[in-house]
Amino acid sequence: MQSRVQCSAGYIGCNLSAHTIEATLLPILYLSIIEAKRSPFHLGAFVVESKPIFPFTLMNMIQDYIKKWYKNEYTFGAQVLRIAFGMLFLLVGIKKFRMGFTGFADTISSGDGHLAQEIPSIFLYIYGLALPFAEFGAGLCLLLNKHIKEAYFAIAIIYLTFVFGQQYDGNTAKVGTEYLPALLTLALAVFFTIKSGESTTTKAKSTK
Repeated sequence: MQSRVQCSAGYIGCNLSAHTIEATLLPILYLSIIEAKRSPFHLGAFVVESKPIFPFTLMNMIQDYIKKWYKNEYTFGAQVLRIAFGMLFLLVGIKKFRMGFTGFADTISSGDGHLAQEIPSIFLYIYGLALPFAEFGAGLCLLLNKHIKEAYFAIAIIYLTFVFGQQYDGNTAKVGTEYLPALLTLALAVFFTIKSGESTTTKAKSTK
């Protein structure tokens, strides 16, 4: 079988067999396919890259997070409680900020309870100014997964001040139904956080 090849200068008759053309073009086509797989290839003004499709990338991210949360028997509880306390205190701090810079401080310093009447108002006012920043900072640190132990310590101090204030005013029921369970949950979160770190360190040493 004879073939005729069209060139840019015109029609030139070439006595090339089909086998000769096949032997010449197939290696070039094969190398082109390999190069296209290695690097992006162009379609007009667009560049097409071999990247994972978005749903698959999202699924891989979710699987990575699940693996981190189930790294050991304590990690899931540590992560869930960290995020829960982080959201709680971040939003509580924002709620107090919405009252104005001195709004919350004015409220507690001018209260009618035993604490507001027997403790100098200047101490309550300073406490009211500092509390929203402490709550917001602790919640933000927990959500960012930074300074976890310091944030939990600050939250424990905050809860203990709540217990003191409510108990001083005689609100024993509120202390027993709200703040003591919260402190118990906080202690559980700290326990999970410490144990999850110890388990990870122990496994890393055992692999070495």
